[in-house]
Amino acid sequence: MAGAEKPDVSANYTESIKLGFETVKQQTTLSAGSIVVIGTFLKDIFPSKHGTLNVAPCMEWLIALSFAGFVLSLLSSAIALSYYSRRLRLHIKKRHTGIEPSQTPFGPIRNKALNLVKQVALFSYTSGLLLFSVAVVLTQTSVLWPELCQALPLFGLPRTRSRRSSQNAA
Repeated sequence: MAGAEKPDVSANYTESIKLGFETVKQQTTLSAGSIVVIGTFLKDIFPSKHGTLNVAPCMEWLIALSFAGFVLSLLSSAIALSYYSRRLRLHIKKRHTGIEPSQTPFGPIRNKALNLVKQVALFSYTSGLLLFSVAVVLTQTSVLWPELCQALPLFGLPRTRSRRSSQNAA
């Protein structure tokens, strides 16, 4: 084993950082694209009246929460991209100084923060996609859904009439 060569850990670490960066970059693109596409076709997907959505209040909440999920995913992905670029800079600096990035002050905390931010980005994107899909499926397939939705006491919204019908009556 004396003649066996050690694998280049530095090159593997650099490739690992690049792969993580590209993965988060793709997630950022998907989140931004979801916001733009859904925002563009929102009134074509859901029933609208005079340019505004004509859906039950809880459907509005599902749509709003899905947008919030996409925005949170976009923001946390951008933070993760900055972490990855910083990690790559530290790794390149390590080649010149000999100091391991995890040995620098707050190194382990940064690693945990990066993992948390990546998990938040993935969870919020998945939640946004799921909530929007549920809203689309329920709007397109269920005739009883608006009545069921109005019967739920959701965030203090009226139980018997939607907000739009109460605004029109006023």
